[in-house]
Amino acid sequence: MRHASHKPTIWSLQGNLAELRVNDLAGLLNVAQPHSGLHEMQLDGKPLSAVLLSVFRANGTDSKSWPLPLLEAYVRGNDLVATYQPTSDWPFSPQLYWQANTFESQPGVSTALSLLVSVQTHMLDTWPNIGIESRLPLGELLLVKSPDSDRPQFESLGHRQSIATSNDTCCIVSRFDGVPFSYVEMALPDDFRKVTMKYEGDGISLEWHLFADFLEKGVIRRARVHTALLRRENDLQTAAACCAAARRLQLPLTT
Repeated sequence: MRHASHKPTIWSLQGNLAELRVNDLAGLLNVAQPHSGLHEMQLDGKPLSAVLLSVFRANGTDSKSWPLPLLEAYVRGNDLVATYQPTSDWPFSPQLYWQANTFESQPGVSTALSLLVSVQTHMLDTWPNIGIESRLPLGELLLVKSPDSDRPQFESLGHRQSIATSNDTCCIVSRFDGVPFSYVEMALPDDFRKVTMKYEGDGISLEWHLFADFLEKGVIRRARVHTALLRRENDLQTAAACCAAARRLQLPLTT
């Protein structure tokens, strides 16, 4: 008798704590504190000094917190989904979707993870001001220029640099020191207004600011930041291919 095959569980959720295990990557995520990001990470069974995809209220201060209480969280397939309740001083009803294996069919990709932020409000002309930050180990930082073209170009990035949204997908590659993988983060032009890269102590910060416009009453706005771990060989070409593929990714059914 032939037994049905089962895909391995990617997310496991116990209370508010979710555990991610996919291919070479593992980590923990507290859905009640999304500003803590994916942490306590391991890459290929070894500790990785990184925190990925922290979500915070970008209110113009150094405090990067998430003030909204968790309403519900669940796992469906490759997705971890969390919904939050609005408060009087931040009247939004966000949903966060952490989606694993978004580029699993792309050659050269070891692991991929995307974060979708979906926001709605019942008030007129309000600004969500939501940011996403990843804190990475030190290494070379490069920008893939014109990643959607047939012949993308690449340039090194400085110790502090900001890039405003343009017509291209913004695609940033980090080559971690002493690790046989490269890492890429990217966002489509309509999903962010600015990304800032900073060397901080013994690491690098990538900080995306989403939603360039105000939010109208009852309208749902969505933005995504995509990440992937790449094999070091031909990593820049693989990153450019992922950026092109990001335009073709479908939104989750429940958004």
